[in-house]
Amino acid sequence: MAVTVHADVPLVGRDRELRRLVECAGRVRTGGAAVVVVEGAAGIGKSRLAAAALRSARADGFTGLCAGGAPLQRDLSYAVVVEALRPLVHGPTADVATLVDGLGDLARLFDGLPVARPAPLGDAGLERTRLFEAVCGLVRRASRRGPLAVLVDDLQWADSESLAVFHYLVRGLADCPILFVFTCRTGEPRREVQELFTALRRSDVLTEITVRPLGSDAVGALARALLGAEPPAALLRALAGRAGGVPLFVKELVGALVDSGALTRSGDRWVLGAGDLAPMPRVVGDLLRGRIESLPAAARPVLDVLAVFGGRVTHALLREVVADEAVLLDGIARLRAAHLADEQVLAGAVVYRVTHPLLSEVAYDLLPAAARGERHAAAARAVLRTAPGDLRALAFHVRAAGEVLAPAQSFDILERAAREAIAGKRGDEAAANARAAIAAATRLGRTDALGELTRLLAGASQLAGRPEDARTAWLAAADLAGDDVRTRARCVANAAMAEWERGHVGAAEAHLALAAEALAGVPPGPEHLTVTEARVRAAGRRGDTAAERRLIGELDRLVETTGSRRDRVSADVHRVASAFTGGDFRTGLAGVDTLVRKTDELQDPVLTELATRSVFMLVLNGGDLAVARAHATKALGGARRAGVPTLEVVPLLLLGFADLFGGRWDDAMARSFDVVELAQRVGMVRGAAFGLALQGMLLARRGRFDDAESRVAEARAGYGHWPDVDRRVSSVLDQVSVEVVLGRDGAAAALGPAAALVAGRPVLLPVALAMLGTAALGAEDVVTARTAADRLEALGDEVWYPAALAGWLRGRITRDPASLDAAVDRLAAAGMVYDEVLARLDRVELQADGPGPAADLTRCVEVLDGLRARPQADRARQLSRGLGQLPVARPARVRPSELSDREEQVARLVAQGLSNAEVAGRLFISKRTVTTHLQNIYGRLGLGSRTALTRYVLERLPGNT
Repeated sequence: MAVTVHADVPLVGRDRELRRLVECAGRVRTGGAAVVVVEGAAGIGKSRLAAAALRSARADGFTGLCAGGAPLQRDLSYAVVVEALRPLVHGPTADVATLVDGLGDLARLFDGLPVARPAPLGDAGLERTRLFEAVCGLVRRASRRGPLAVLVDDLQWADSESLAVFHYLVRGLADCPILFVFTCRTGEPRREVQELFTALRRSDVLTEITVRPLGSDAVGALARALLGAEPPAALLRALAGRAGGVPLFVKELVGALVDSGALTRSGDRWVLGAGDLAPMPRVVGDLLRGRIESLPAAARPVLDVLAVFGGRVTHALLREVVADEAVLLDGIARLRAAHLADEQVLAGAVVYRVTHPLLSEVAYDLLPAAARGERHAAAARAVLRTAPGDLRALAFHVRAAGEVLAPAQSFDILERAAREAIAGKRGDEAAANARAAIAAATRLGRTDALGELTRLLAGASQLAGRPEDARTAWLAAADLAGDDVRTRARCVANAAMAEWERGHVGAAEAHLALAAEALAGVPPGPEHLTVTEARVRAAGRRGDTAAERRLIGELDRLVETTGSRRDRVSADVHRVASAFTGGDFRTGLAGVDTLVRKTDELQDPVLTELATRSVFMLVLNGGDLAVARAHATKALGGARRAGVPTLEVVPLLLLGFADLFGGRWDDAMARSFDVVELAQRVGMVRGAAFGLALQGMLLARRGRFDDAESRVAEARAGYGHWPDVDRRVSSVLDQVSVEVVLGRDGAAAALGPAAALVAGRPVLLPVALAMLGTAALGAEDVVTARTAADRLEALGDEVWYPAALAGWLRGRITRDPASLDAAVDRLAAAGMVYDEVLARLDRVELQADGPGPAADLTRCVEVLDGLRARPQADRARQLSRGLGQLPVARPARVRPSELSDREEQVARLVAQGLSNAEVAGRLFISKRTVTTHLQNIYGRLGLGSRTALTRYVLERLPGNT
């Protein structure tokens, strides 16, 4: 879907400053002239703030005049004055004649005035005085007709003559109702501007407003307005690090991320994907480059060193690089005067810092590559002298110095730093160090070190959530292994799992086959365990239970021969996982407590995450939703403590499913977006597909079938659709598709797809069997419904959730209220809110009258309305009417999420005044489809016209303009 960043966004985070401007305008009406100087850094929003104040003044009856300075027009005399006052002398002839009568000197500035141009006086100074007085007279006369608001933007670039005129006007019109608003950049001092401000400060008319960077909440609000939706948390963190609270930079960075494809739309939300952030936006780079290039020559070398240190450095360390302290202090003083750097005293140490994060980036980019290397080498030597134990800082400069430093010294530092970063779970840093160490080893001819370093790089890339880089490194490490079959096989197996997470299932299977083939005939060792464990996981994902069990047996034999304690627990994890996916819930549940105890003892977050997948689903099916949630919460906490984002994806997903089953659907939807966002950011395409599937389930149950299908399509486009290769992903997506068909097209249409879903060994087998039984009952296929109930019962009476679903289905088949009563009680005890309510509705259908059905229906409607499960809520109300009861009224206020993605797009465009044909062209759909969407919108929201819809969009939809 094509996406754009909204060009027009509201002014955010400037309420206090705008209020001060409006108050000044109010005082002008009764107290005479006032001057407001709005100062701030480039891009900080001075112009937008002043323009908002001018609009407010115009709405309050002021005549608004505006002009602006420009760097290419500073040598045009009186240019800003002419631009500002031109509207006064270009009105109706009679009005202009009255305004300029007797002010002939104005003809020196404006052509075509109904006054005679005065003869030269032969005294330039006197002519200038008379011109100033004529301008003063014009403005005075105009102010008598009504208050004036004069905005001069970018005063730092105004010509000197205009500055003098404005000073003359302020002094000469102190008793007139005139508001002067001047905007000016800080850090770009100019003598004439400073003299004007100094003179104004001596009077009582000046108000100075400094516009500072936006806070985090305001940056979030601005990003929300730019995107027209909630920004992802990763984007807000990125903006906090780079934009520095400058609105222009926020806008340009967001636009650059959208243009580069790093920031994309996924369903209702935006997602910041994996990889580096977008390059420096050109507008931002040009603006900051101009500031840097205008610096005095003495300041540039100091700024360059600051940039090499990442924009922040202590005085002691900076002095090690800039040997001449006089040069250093002069440069710092000039940078501070230009508002490009500041200083702080922290714990007794003087620290210098550039005033904006992007300034350091631009200054660094302006340095030639050779100069960067030399300065980084000097910085590395300085760190070695002053803080040799700071391996992180040392490695940073050694990496950037490249070939300037001796390769032997570089290699030692980088290799140690890579291992330290791996231990600290800093994946990106470890990968950068490992990559640089490989380059140093190559220069040294240390081919003996390349294999281990490349494996280090692969592991670091996995840790950083970069499966593409990990795959490439693992395969390179396999090639470097040469005749070492064991190492080569282990590397290829790891490459296979990286391929799988990227969605390249065919390549993953091929790699695993090669690894297994390479180890054939080799005595058992740890490598056999790595390859066999990967093959077990692959067989489970394929849904090949026989192969999975055979490989687990092989894994058990290898563990007995060569395995560690961790390998033994890993085999147990796979055994429990196989029991769940194979439908042997009894065996799986029997091993849960022991498995949890063993994984807790090992304190291994990777193994804990792997175990939690099956433990969660087994405990959930065992009827203890609270304990299942606790397992997922514990795994998430462990992943976060370990600092490995890739390990957070699955626990987040499981918590989303807990919210789904537990009737906390808004929380489930929020978690699903968190899953997609995180998975995209760390390159886990498979995890993103599961997150989209969870969204699809929620949307289907809410009756938003088109949106549910779009989630399935997005997941399959991103991960692929290989039902014979990765059943765990495809079966969940297939389940969403069956729910859509069942809800939209009816039981008869859903029966075949539901049977195919069950035959394909779905991950959520009990849910799939319940859907098959429901479809069969609706299609009057009692035999298939009974078979589905039998299979649910076969999972075990002690397995509460399937047993409850079996009783529910059996009660519908036999029309037995007792079975439905038992099912309702079990589902209620397990906390399965949605299923419990549906079972209650089925029980109501079997009871003709009495207080029971009335109470059940009231509870059902309330719960279903709270979940926004529209189809089932409508069913409950229909049952209520059928029993002669007054149905519970629908909620009076419809939440914005009641509109589908496409309906919301249509509504927003209609609110902008577009016709149906224009909306169709904008969205690349037919005009008839637009009409259908509008009919659905009107019916859903209870609206009767485009005017009412426009009002709804403006008042109710977030991010409207």
